[in-house]
Amino acid sequence: MSGPLAYTTVHPLVTIEAALTVAAVLVAVYGRTGGAWARKSKLALARISGSTTRSVLLAGAPVVLLRLAVLPWQGVPVPGVHDEFSYLLAADTFASGRLTNPPHPIWVHFETFHVIHKPTYASIYPPAQGLALAAGKIIFGHPWAGVWLSCVLLACAVCWMLSAWLPPPWPLIGAVLLAIRLCTFSYWINSYWGGSVAAIGGALVSGAVLRLRHRQTVANALVLATGISILAASRPYEGLVLCLASAVPVTAWAFRARGYEAARWRRRVLLAVVAVLAFAGALMSYYQWRVTGNPFLMPHVLNQRMYATSSPFVWQSPPAKPVYRHRTMEAMYSDYYAGYERIRTPRGFVTESLTRVAELWLFYLGPVLSLPLLAFCRLRDDRVRLLLWTCAAGTVAILVTTYFRPHYFAPFLAATYGVLIAGLRQLSAFRSRKVRWGLAVAGAVPVICMVMLVLRIAADPLKIPYRDEWRATWYNTPRGNVARARLLEQLRHSGAQHLVIVRYDDNHWLHEEWVYNDADIDHSAVVWARDMGASANRDLVAYYRSRMIWLLRPDRRPLRLEPYPDPNGTSRSERP
Repeated sequence: MSGPLAYTTVHPLVTIEAALTVAAVLVAVYGRTGGAWARKSKLALARISGSTTRSVLLAGAPVVLLRLAVLPWQGVPVPGVHDEFSYLLAADTFASGRLTNPPHPIWVHFETFHVIHKPTYASIYPPAQGLALAAGKIIFGHPWAGVWLSCVLLACAVCWMLSAWLPPPWPLIGAVLLAIRLCTFSYWINSYWGGSVAAIGGALVSGAVLRLRHRQTVANALVLATGISILAASRPYEGLVLCLASAVPVTAWAFRARGYEAARWRRRVLLAVVAVLAFAGALMSYYQWRVTGNPFLMPHVLNQRMYATSSPFVWQSPPAKPVYRHRTMEAMYSDYYAGYERIRTPRGFVTESLTRVAELWLFYLGPVLSLPLLAFCRLRDDRVRLLLWTCAAGTVAILVTTYFRPHYFAPFLAATYGVLIAGLRQLSAFRSRKVRWGLAVAGAVPVICMVMLVLRIAADPLKIPYRDEWRATWYNTPRGNVARARLLEQLRHSGAQHLVIVRYDDNHWLHEEWVYNDADIDHSAVVWARDMGASANRDLVAYYRSRMIWLLRPDRRPLRLEPYPDPNGTSRSERP
């Protein structure tokens, strides 16, 4: 959770972007330029994009090309956040052909964040993100390929959504901006816990809702139900808010038409939605039954009951404090509780709300994408009002929760881009004294985004700082736990099987966790376990007596493995 002082420092890239944005407006307005170059570029893009089908097919190309271009030095991301390891556990489980894993007989040594070990061993999160990572692992051999593919599909889905009412080239422009801002350097594509999958569901829902206003077809209904199903399997709370925000206008549009034919189409549309949602609900219930033993109990809720010291919403009272078996886990959940108590006070709620709004603005908009907001006074389209209402509902939903990261807002990404691109189109028509300066300002938006992308690529040689551990922006690429990844790779290539017992110092940084394991723990080349003291470790050492056993103290430098002594005083790591 970001603190109230998270935005007291403005990074150079934000400053440069703001300066370019102001300069573009001043040059366009006072330079009396009509934006002839922007007009020619718009016409060229309109010819290229042509139809909706062509725009959607072209929309994914910028994501592929941009991320491929920076791959040589950006590389494949390394997991580091607790949530990433949990999603990777889900991916490993699904790729192995299982929905969950049996509990380990000595699971207390493997307890960690965002993972349950009883009644089964599984990730606590809904399955959609894990399925995407599993698809990348099965098809391309690495789970990150699933992240890349989901970002490509996201660009296509957003372009399809924008095509519901915007003519070419505006939907394709929206996809290009999305590729630059979220699918090149942000944590959405450079980690394993981004919001692309949930954003795809939101784009399908928003696009189908806009289309159902005029064409109540079974195809649009099926797309709507598919989007709802994806949201339920990725971000159920925010997805529910999106669906409820869209339900009122959809119902009004659906029942506005009169006559027998309209009633017949309404029945067919409703039947299609109910059929898909019933099937998706049955799948989710079966998954939850396999993981938790209860078809109506989500793994996340079970995890909250077992470990949480705070409630999901600010108005809820805190639960009874659980009994923890590991000091690190108790310290982390105590830290969560401190933030929960702070946000429940009036001052803390206001401070945290302002911080979250600032983080949402910085991640999804920034200075240059705020320019389309200038056209709000001219936006009279009911569809834009629906999207604005949806974004407002999503923001309120985010503010009343205890925990927050920008991808929680992912279901509302397509609605946000719908408002932005509609505003950009309206902005392009602004003029004064017969000079269409608005076209020049609108054309400057993608140009500034591309200039900032070049600056971000050249940030290291230009010595422009861009890293921040918690500030989520379009340019901030997470580091991940590189030391753990390197050690894991070395041990895997050693040709032996290892048990690494992790012992933290008192000054351990709680957000850097080392104890995460594969789905099949006993058949993994490397098993990570928590140090519980010499006496409690005896069952662990005895269980893995055929492995090379090491003691790791990750808070000490230089980082190195120490042979773990067995009760007889000999080094267990000396075993062949």
